Amino acid sequence: MQDVNLRGENLLRAIMKTARLQKADLQDANLEGADLGGQTLTGTNMRFANLTRANLTFANLSGADLSWANLEAADLRGADLSEADLTGANLEDANLEGAHLLRANLNRAILTGANLSGARLNGAVLELKRLDNKRIEHADAPAKPNAGDPQT
Repeated sequence: MQDVNLRGENLLRAIMKTARLQKADLQDANLEGADLGGQTLTGTNMRFANLTRANLTFANLSGADLSWANLEAADLRGADLSEADLTGANLEDANLEGAHLLRANLNRAILTGANLSGARLNGAVLELKRLDNKRIEHADAPAKPNAGDPQT
């Protein structure tokens, strides 16, 4: 399914272990609770997608567009989000433990309660909207919100 158009589709709790979604268009798709663990999703368009409680463990999302996506309580442990666009994404209570966020854009992302322990953040843009209740132990480049950004 490389380059497939699933824009706006309802894929609630879908199990996509063998799907090939590289460069797919999943904008506005409902992927709540979907299992995309280990998938190659490089260059995929997931703008405004609902990925609440989705399993994205060890998924390759490098270069993916996840801007304004809802990733609340998503499991992104060990995921590769290098150079991904997470502008305005809701990552509240998401598990990003050990994730690779090298040169990722987290501008205005909401990370309330997110676990960033052991995450690799080198070169990431971290002009965050919310970063309260953060867990960033052992991250290689601790996130520091810009002066004047709200902390609560």
